[in-house]
Amino acid sequence: MSSLALSLPPLAFRRVLWRFPEAWVWAVSIGCGILLLLPVSTAAEGHHHGHPGPLELSRFLWHWIPMVFAMMVPLQSGQLRLVAQRSLWRRRHLAMALYLCGFVLPWAACGLIVWAGTQYLPIPPATWLVLAAAWQLTPYKRRALGACHRTRTLSPSGWPANRDCLLAGLLASRACLASCWLLMAACGAFAHGLLLMIGLTIFMWVERLADRPRQVVYATALLGLAGVMVLLESGKHH
Repeated sequence: MSSLALSLPPLAFRRVLWRFPEAWVWAVSIGCGILLLLPVSTAAEGHHHGHPGPLELSRFLWHWIPMVFAMMVPLQSGQLRLVAQRSLWRRRHLAMALYLCGFVLPWAACGLIVWAGTQYLPIPPATWLVLAAAWQLTPYKRRALGACHRTRTLSPSGWPANRDCLLAGLLASRACLASCWLLMAACGAFAHGLLLMIGLTIFMWVERLADRPRQVVYATALLGLAGVMVLLESGKHH
């Protein structure tokens, strides 16, 4: 009986992974979300020092990479499941890991650009949101949002399969960057702004899952959130 009891949790875990192969990715994303709640030094400190360097960059990336996993990676759940389904059973988790590598690397590069911008050209988070609202109304935004739903064929095994998974992640990241980089830049400029991260995460989910995206409504919502951020920032100075 004891041996049977010990075997049940691993068996249940395997059944979950069988039905939802992307479950471990969700676990990583949730862990990164919890990590963002910890009281650690962030890039916001570097904004006041005036001497940007490797230490400030490492602090920023310590915030930026978990933020990408917590906010952007869950949006790839459908794509990750397709990658697993279109891969051989024995390599489906490897396929998802390669897809994630291809997806996260461009976002890491984007983080470097955002960090440089926050150090040398400080832009308030509300300004990023206003720019994001304007971006919502462009045809480029609509095309990028549509590209986030595209799927790609994968080779079954070997090096071609690894290449295709990495490429699929890179192409998905390109579409997500074009669609959401201004929103993520706002979060990066407002390091550990929990309210802002939660609000924008909900916003991106609504936008991604909507049958008919309403860009004017979304732009108005972002302007409203920008107003809230201005009020919060002004309240800190009084």
